[in-house]
Amino acid sequence: MREFDETLIESVKKKLQSLGDYENIEKILDLEEALRRYYSSPISELEFLKEIEKNAIFLNSSMREKLSQLKARQQKQKMPANLSVIYALRATQEGFEDDGVMRNYDLLESQFKENLTKEDRELLESVKPNLEKLQELKMRLLEKNAPKREYEISKPNEEIVSLANDLLEILYSQSPNDKRIRVLLEYLSVLERTPWDLEGLLRDYNFVFSSTTGQHNQALETLGRKNLRYFDSVIVDEAAKANPLELLMVMALAKERIILVGDDRQLPHYLDDEIEKKLESESQDVKDEIEKALKESMFKKLKERAQKLKELDGRERFITLNKQYRMHPLLGELVSGVFYKPHNESFESPLKEEHFKHNLRVLDNKPCTWIDVKDPKEKRNADGSYYRESEIEAIKKYLDLFMKDEPNSTFGVITFYSEQKRLLEQALKGYANLEIGTVDSFQGKEFDVVFLSSIRTHHTKDFGF
Repeated sequence: MREFDETLIESVKKKLQSLGDYENIEKILDLEEALRRYYSSPISELEFLKEIEKNAIFLNSSMREKLSQLKARQQKQKMPANLSVIYALRATQEGFEDDGVMRNYDLLESQFKENLTKEDRELLESVKPNLEKLQELKMRLLEKNAPKREYEISKPNEEIVSLANDLLEILYSQSPNDKRIRVLLEYLSVLERTPWDLEGLLRDYNFVFSSTTGQHNQALETLGRKNLRYFDSVIVDEAAKANPLELLMVMALAKERIILVGDDRQLPHYLDDEIEKKLESESQDVKDEIEKALKESMFKKLKERAQKLKELDGRERFITLNKQYRMHPLLGELVSGVFYKPHNESFESPLKEEHFKHNLRVLDNKPCTWIDVKDPKEKRNADGSYYRESEIEAIKKYLDLFMKDEPNSTFGVITFYSEQKRLLEQALKGYANLEIGTVDSFQGKEFDVVFLSSIRTHHTKDFGF
């Protein structure tokens, strides 16, 4: 079979050579494939820019300048830091007595020395440093330099896509218009990429399978439609957002252990539209009972069950995080006090305010502010969804200012209404490092700066959802 394939490849190559110059069409196919991959995984921006760079000879001066700017921006954002020297800091008495002085010296001479203040250097140079402060320094450096969390839902960078499409137009204009060449090149690509050793390769390595709960059936079919695959361990992230049906379908695939990661104090899952339609045909009592069962968080039920089991056998079955390093301590105290303290689940915010300093001049280094937007008031579209154009104008104004002050920061705009989201996306089209969404879709994400477009408010504290 292998010999037949190699013979076929040679035959296709000879046919291509007989049809004339096909190199540009080959470049087009490679770039189109890279563009498809980028659309399916927008987080791989630097890799896609490298694909564009392979055809730099076809770029005009302005396109080359744009490519350089985009690469520089992505490299600055994506450059992985060697965090081992930070992790190696010894913040316990026993650990520091072992090799703590040497580890401190390594950090003083590392790539992170520019991040150190005078007080930090004095701390690291001390033979007997304050270990509590050393731990704070360690967490601060990790928070500042660790890669930002990537999210499954991510939009392609429109500047990068535009550059790729401009390059494709140039390549199209300089290529022969022969469909046979394109078909043969696509055929050749399939032949050359046949994974002969894939079965043996997969057998030699442990298998890690990742999917969203809403896609797991489709993903399992990729592994094999006949044999349902089970896993030793199943880890479900954002488990509190999954409805009971989704969660059960995924949990059923575990053979040994299930680890659910989530927060039952955040927004609950929402009921599927099709299920709600089917419930309409039921009597009111039955409908209310089923709807209540489906809307209750299964994650919360399992957590409560784990608490009851602990009372019986003393075994811990869940862990509650008691520290957060994501946000300014003032914001952390607010969230902890309002949502978690009433349930005896309050948390600390160990990072100092200095860690969250920013260059947003109009905010005067405040972690939170209200932008008072006067009339006109909100309106409603034909579907009843609210929107408010004056808030969109205000957000655009401040975004322009903030992006000049902090060009490498990430920005998010959240709103309660779908029509406001649509209009925001129109008004802010083309903005880099920006994501727009509703409250439901943004849960679990993080950005350096977040705008909340509330549209309207009532003295009764009722938004009317």
